[in-house]
Amino acid sequence: VVGIICTLYVHVPKDLGEGKSKGDVMEGLLWSLRYNVIASSFLILGGVAGLCFGFFGSGSDFGKQNGFNNANLLSARLISGPNQCVPVEGSLVPELDYAARRYTPYDALGFDYPGADQVAWRLFVGILIGLYLGMIIGYLTEYFTAGSYGPTQGIAASGEYGAGAVVIQGLGVGMLSTVMPLTLVVAVIIGAYNLFGSYTVALAAVGMLSTLGVTMATDAYGPVADNAGGIAEMAEMPSSVRDTTDALDALGNTTAATGKGFSNGSAILTAYALLAALVQDSGLSPPPRDVVGAPGIQPLALVTSGDLVNLVDIYVVGAVFLGIMLPFFFGALTMLAVSRAAQAMIVEVRRQFRDIRGLREGAAGVRPEHVKCVKIATQAALWEMVLPGGIAIMAPLIVGFGFGQRALTGLLLGAIGSGYMLGILMSNSGGAWDNAKKLVESGWFGKRNAKGSDWHKATVAGDTVGDPFKDTSGPSMNILIKLMTVFGLVTVPLMNPGLQDGWIGAVILVITLLFGALFATFWYYKSNDLQKKARAKPSRDGEKPPPLEAKSPFYAGGTEVNMDTIFKGSALAEAYELEGGDRGVKMGTIKDPLNMPGLYSGIEDAPTMPEPPAEGEYWVHDDARTNPSNAP
Repeated sequence: VVGIICTLYVHVPKDLGEGKSKGDVMEGLLWSLRYNVIASSFLILGGVAGLCFGFFGSGSDFGKQNGFNNANLLSARLISGPNQCVPVEGSLVPELDYAARRYTPYDALGFDYPGADQVAWRLFVGILIGLYLGMIIGYLTEYFTAGSYGPTQGIAASGEYGAGAVVIQGLGVGMLSTVMPLTLVVAVIIGAYNLFGSYTVALAAVGMLSTLGVTMATDAYGPVADNAGGIAEMAEMPSSVRDTTDALDALGNTTAATGKGFSNGSAILTAYALLAALVQDSGLSPPPRDVVGAPGIQPLALVTSGDLVNLVDIYVVGAVFLGIMLPFFFGALTMLAVSRAAQAMIVEVRRQFRDIRGLREGAAGVRPEHVKCVKIATQAALWEMVLPGGIAIMAPLIVGFGFGQRALTGLLLGAIGSGYMLGILMSNSGGAWDNAKKLVESGWFGKRNAKGSDWHKATVAGDTVGDPFKDTSGPSMNILIKLMTVFGLVTVPLMNPGLQDGWIGAVILVITLLFGALFATFWYYKSNDLQKKARAKPSRDGEKPPPLEAKSPFYAGGTEVNMDTIFKGSALAEAYELEGGDRGVKMGTIKDPLNMPGLYSGIEDAPTMPEPPAEGEYWVHDDARTNPSNAP
């Protein structure tokens, strides 16, 4: 509800762009979005305060229980002394001290819960620190990715020294940007745990995500502005229009990085809470309720009955190292997937420029085969994620069944830590590279060093590296962390603490390796076949290009075309003559004139007027073809 309320209106000063630099305009736009996030945080705090103090305050049913609001719960404790555990003569129990106290439970993880009268404010503070952790991480992300601050300006300035300097500077900024967010996350985890155990760590994650509705709403217009800029450029609109869309796109890159910072930060908080639940569901540590008894009722478990994870255990240590490696492996697979899809796209575009006559020159009536490019991208996006997704699911099963529940805990710990660091690095580096490029394009370093200059080409190289960083591999770390943790939590009850089921892990490992090998082989041959089709020689050299395998749903084909009504010199007339003309129709070479090689566009569009007729040629009106008496 708060997300809906705080996205209904965004206040942007009317005089924001008057006589101000682009950096000041960017800062003003950022503050316009920050106001909404701040407003949503106050609304959320009001609702949280009502819930916490209403359900757990002194006047609630919770606070009226014995020992909760008042110290009126009869309890017994051992009398301290050298013989405190020696049974009293004639009894089986030692001497006890009976008194009315507050209810203060504790769990097998070693957390001593506070008095029940403190529950309300401790839960409220837990949500509060999570909420403002997200906001602070958002501001830190803005600092490292927005073009109005030093880190991005430093990346743009390094373009003077070439593409290598831009890449090095961007990686350095990305690594540096992980320090403060991770330090704050660690502080919040420790602080929230000391408030009310692992439960408040989960509440801190909820608080951090409570403003996500507003954050994602501000992130959504980034792709819209980017596509609007592309349309403006293709439509050859005035440069002022492109400047406006570039500024909005740069702001979108910053808000996108902020959204990724939110999601990655919440992932590590959520993963810790799920990890605590995993340890309790596995039986390594009894749940808090199982260690609570009552007069005449024995507890289901003792606080000393836990089998906690030992970091000196060699299997746990090995699993931690495997967990550290998995995000890098996952990121490598997604980066290579982008590279393969981009290479296939480049080959296809080059083939179209080579084979389709008039496309490179921009001749009237000539259309590219854009559907093929869309097909390459969408197929790669789907197929290339099969192997990374399978690894994220199978890795917890292999380690959990192969080496036990304790090793699974170590695997998840390593993956959570390295995945968060890698996700922040990639997301912030990618956003900073993109905005550094836009900073150079805007003429920040002078018109001579703007778009088209060597300086600009160097920043374009950095942005080329940054796109898969911020749009593919970086966001995938959040998914990897949560997927592995949730899948481990679901399957951990089926596992044993030790190596009893090692053969099951070995079987799963063999199946995973076979699946990976089959998939890699299949995709290798599919990629080669795609590139062979794209590299087919043009039809004018005697070899026809590959048949079309996909048509746009917007394409309206026709079975009969009267070629006498087609303008001489148009793309259709040239393609018709290239395929043999009327003779090709008689021989069956041309079956559908609207789907000849080099002509298919995949889009229904209004016909474009051809170039004026050359000397000695003339246009014949359609009416004159059917009624010669009307001819001039």
